[in-house]
Amino acid sequence: MLNDEWTLNDKLGHNVIVNQIIDKVETIQPPFTLGIYGGWGSGKTSIMKQVYYMVGGIPKSYILPFNQTPEKEEVNSENQVTIETMKKDAKDHEAIWFNPWKHEIEANPLLGLLHEIREHFSLYNKGTTQAKKLAHVSIRTGLDILTNTIKEVTKIDLNTSNIEKYGKKYEDNNFETRSSTQNFRIIFESAIKKLLKNDSKKLIIFIDDLDRCTDKKVIKLLEGIKLYLSTSNCIFIFGMDKNNVLRALEKNQIHEEYLDKLFQSVIRIPISTKYEEFITSTITTEYFSDILATEEKKNKFSTLVTSIIEKNPRKIKNFTNSLKFYWDMKKETDLDLNLFTLFHYLRIHYEDIFEILERDHTHFKALLHICKNETPNSKIHSYFHSV
Repeated sequence: MLNDEWTLNDKLGHNVIVNQIIDKVETIQPPFTLGIYGGWGSGKTSIMKQVYYMVGGIPKSYILPFNQTPEKEEVNSENQVTIETMKKDAKDHEAIWFNPWKHEIEANPLLGLLHEIREHFSLYNKGTTQAKKLAHVSIRTGLDILTNTIKEVTKIDLNTSNIEKYGKKYEDNNFETRSSTQNFRIIFESAIKKLLKNDSKKLIIFIDDLDRCTDKKVIKLLEGIKLYLSTSNCIFIFGMDKNNVLRALEKNQIHEEYLDKLFQSVIRIPISTKYEEFITSTITTEYFSDILATEEKKNKFSTLVTSIIEKNPRKIKNFTNSLKFYWDMKKETDLDLNLFTLFHYLRIHYEDIFEILERDHTHFKALLHICKNETPNSKIHSYFHSV
């Protein structure tokens, strides 16, 4: 079965978008926030992963309990080969991948992001004193000023006494400057700047599947990044279903123009013109190579699928996975795959009609009459026509 994981093997022509984003990353001056809009299953994660590895990202590592040796994120062999190839031309930036919905149990998802940043530099920036400072001041201060400080969705009340308390305690303990009046953004910006070690380097933070978060968490994360982390060395790249995020804003009485103010640029994933090629090269080869033995048969099947299923990689994979499942269960050996595909489409999307046809095959003629736009002349004709 074809899985639904992200892939670096671009078969939908998204490389144009990927290259455009990489060019933006190289030329823009932070702070900068980019939004990548696309519906469920449109390929946002795959596009963002390609950018992630091309700007210096690496598979995530983490420390397991009772084990001080970092464990690397599992990546399938095909993607691993592509990652190794990408490394040769990758840009020299620091890239962090963050899935906010995995931090739903936290009072504020921004804390999860801060922990992700701290962990990244702890593992890859070799535990410098500035990394410790980021953990000690930014994270501990964040626990106070970000948790329970959002009194209203459009108004943040900063507890500056806590910033001063933790900032001063750190400075006193480490014999550094005596200033205790730095706000959170200055502390964060200073720590990141020293961790990057190079003024030309940028910290690029990829935030995927924001729309999978609850409405309140969406608001908290967007507001927190805008207020605290929008600094001169950070670029944020968001992947989201805009409609779902807009619903979250609307429920909290925030105007949709809020996104326009948050994002300096947006990219909407266009519908690919390569879906027939994608089906021919991937699905027909994986599932029906014995039946669709000629290019003509492959093309006919690909054209059929793209004409009845929404042009969305996830929906096409889901449909053909279930099609293959039912095809393997069939008892007849002389069925036409294309006709079987049409019946499967009815099974998935018009269950009532399919059940009628399944009970009595003679009603298939009535369905054909309706498809030919002929006038209904029986009850079953009228029912099909109404559906």
